[in-house]
Amino acid sequence: ADCFLGVKYLLSHFDAHGKPYPIIISGDQYWVFQNPYVLPLGFGITKDILNVDMQSTDTFEIQNEIADSFTSKDNAIYTKIQLNKMETENVSQEGNTYKKIDPDQEAYVEYLLEIDREDLVYLYFTAPDLQEADLIINERDNRGQYFSRYNWDVMDLGEYKSGDTVSVRLSLTGDSITIDQAYFYYENKEALINWFEQSKIDGWNPEKISSSHLKGTVTMTEDNPYLMFSIPYEKDWRVEIDGNRTEAFEVVDALMAVEIEPGEHFVEIKYIPRGLYIGVIISLISTFGTIVLIVLKNLKKH
Repeated sequence: ADCFLGVKYLLSHFDAHGKPYPIIISGDQYWVFQNPYVLPLGFGITKDILNVDMQSTDTFEIQNEIADSFTSKDNAIYTKIQLNKMETENVSQEGNTYKKIDPDQEAYVEYLLEIDREDLVYLYFTAPDLQEADLIINERDNRGQYFSRYNWDVMDLGEYKSGDTVSVRLSLTGDSITIDQAYFYYENKEALINWFEQSKIDGWNPEKISSSHLKGTVTMTEDNPYLMFSIPYEKDWRVEIDGNRTEAFEVVDALMAVEIEPGEHFVEIKYIPRGLYIGVIISLISTFGTIVLIVLKNLKKH
């Protein structure tokens, strides 16, 4: 996701993390990492991007599908982790809802993962709403309230040795929790690097005229019939290819893309709010009306 969304740098309070990014700035209280696999602002992509299942709740498979929408296929950047077993303590289960039995005792739902490779481990839980449960890794590492407004997201658990068992515990701090799905995946660093190196990325690195006006050239290959931008789709973006207006459309429920022919092209995009021209006209009419009133007032005085 960092590569796809153009995240170039990572600022952290820690001097190490699971991503394959080198440190470029070291400090006493923070470190800056650089993402060498970041995509340009615009890039060529295959027609497979139109078939990504954005309705899926499995965010890892969505990312795999997006990666396979480039010319490099079957990348398997994310692979599922074997779930050894699931245990509960002091809870009763009704479907996918877990209710605390004794309110004065600890209650939790615990997943035990069997690690068979030394890759970064990620997790994500889906649920119907915000709820109260602490996420605790290996009984010691308390990550705080998981299903909260600012913490409910894909989370990395670090790297482990093959043969390790990792405990992932949701400790109830309220009366109950509901868990729709639990996803545990590895992120394969080598697969990520191979995807970046093997994908024929037709990059658009534009000149910035302003924050709402970009332009530059791109050379497209036959493998990539679409130019995609890591810019949120809005109807107010105006895209021109070689001076001709081109209709942009939305992909992966969020970003903007256009259809484009092979070869070298000059691409220019501008953000023009739909109410801009109406606002200008109203302002001109108001200004003209004010001038007329002033002139009439002065004529009456004389």
